[in-house]
Amino acid sequence: MDILSMLCIFFCLGRSWGQKQIYIISAPKAFYVGASENVVIQVYGYRESFDVTIAIKSYPDKSFTYSFGQVNLSPENKFQNSANLIIKPEDLSGGPNAVSNVYLEVVSACFSKASKIPLRYDTGFLFIQTDRSVYYSNEQVKVRVYSLDENLKPSQKEVILTFIDPEGSEVAVGEERSATGIITFPDFKIPFHPKYGLWTIKANYKEDFTTIGTADFEIKRHELFVIISASQFRHPVIRKCCYDGAHVSEESCRERALRITVGQQCSKAFLKCCDLASELRANSSHIDVIIARSSKCKSFHSVCSAVGRCWVEFVLPQEEEIPNWALMYKR
Repeated sequence: MDILSMLCIFFCLGRSWGQKQIYIISAPKAFYVGASENVVIQVYGYRESFDVTIAIKSYPDKSFTYSFGQVNLSPENKFQNSANLIIKPEDLSGGPNAVSNVYLEVVSACFSKASKIPLRYDTGFLFIQTDRSVYYSNEQVKVRVYSLDENLKPSQKEVILTFIDPEGSEVAVGEERSATGIITFPDFKIPFHPKYGLWTIKANYKEDFTTIGTADFEIKRHELFVIISASQFRHPVIRKCCYDGAHVSEESCRERALRITVGQQCSKAFLKCCDLASELRANSSHIDVIIARSSKCKSFHSVCSAVGRCWVEFVLPQEEEIPNWALMYKR
């Protein structure tokens, strides 16, 4: 690692020249699985070059060597050198957190030293970004993941992305990797009849790491309110036909109307509400839209639309009769 946080200073008395010989081993306080760990060795009081072996071994038996490197200390390098060691996830049996400590062993002709080092699995960072925080049925969630190593540099590890519904069930899983550390996943298609509420996106590395990134988004229900004036659709059955027509469906308005057996008046009310609701859904994705007769309209053959505080007038042909009812569509 860039910042060496553990400093071990050991002294040994040398017989040559009657000078005190010192060796310094610098290493991180903890080793991270899959990360490149830098171990530095420096000695003083020596004049002849010699080799040093630096190894990470299993704890407590030292029976398995996870990684090792051999360096040479000489007057040319001022008796200072370093080795980069990596503990591979596949060398650790038992899954995440099965191995909690390792030995750092440094051996040379003059000295040897072994120290217990904690082992951590939460290497790097995962950040999830979505294009929005609120979605509706039949929409798509665009998502990408930023994968960084422990030094905040792009990581090329393979990432698993999981979508979890409000009940805790895993709905979709994807795997991707990127050389730049910015991973764009395929869009997640929200089902037509999803489970409404707060969904969770979880990102984790495919290999045996405990690093996890999460993000939440909400799936809301389409809210349709149909307001019918007292002068029309007085019969509760016909009024219900209008309500049914305003509900969202994968089928077209005409296909749904063909199944109506109540009568022609029900079909007409159904189609009026269905057509207007479909038009509103197509033209107003993420804003509240209210269409109703208003005193701000300049003529009888106009329908005013209130979008926030802005009023927009839609002028209809003279021959087209405006129904004496109003429909409110809210998303």
